[in-house]
Amino acid sequence: MIAGTLISIQEKKTAKGNPYAIIKLVDLNSMYEMFIFSEKLVENRNKLVVGNSFLIKAKKETNKEGVERVNLDNIFFIEDFTKKIIDKLVLQIDNLDSLNLINSKKDTNGKSKLKIIYNNPKEKEQYSFSLNSSFNIKPEDLELFKTNNIKAFY
Repeated sequence: MIAGTLISIQEKKTAKGNPYAIIKLVDLNSMYEMFIFSEKLVENRNKLVVGNSFLIKAKKETNKEGVERVNLDNIFFIEDFTKKIIDKLVLQIDNLDSLNLINSKKDTNGKSKLKIIYNNPKEKEQYSFSLNSSFNIKPEDLELFKTNNIKAFY
């Protein structure tokens, strides 16, 4: 997996007329250049805009001549993650007051299933329970949980 921001894209056509693109993306340490071939290019063309950030799942392959090549397998756009609802989430808490924050995400139409692990500091015991209520937990909620000392695992 490679995460980065698109800094350039050049669309071209193969000898057979199939579209492909050469993209350059950067992260905090490196610059990457990759080929995106027809199906993935057409499928993602509207989001392949300079300045957009995304994750790329790539595969390293070796051809018959022994030449190694990195091929793009899939593209995941950061903006799609922020809109997505998390299906299952485990929250680890050390303070029962954290339940108020968690309860604020309760939604009768929610799709997120939660499991709570409570570490009781006084008794040095750990309790685990799954909630029957539905919640709508989005990726941006994870940062809110983190700032309130709630550990999240999914």
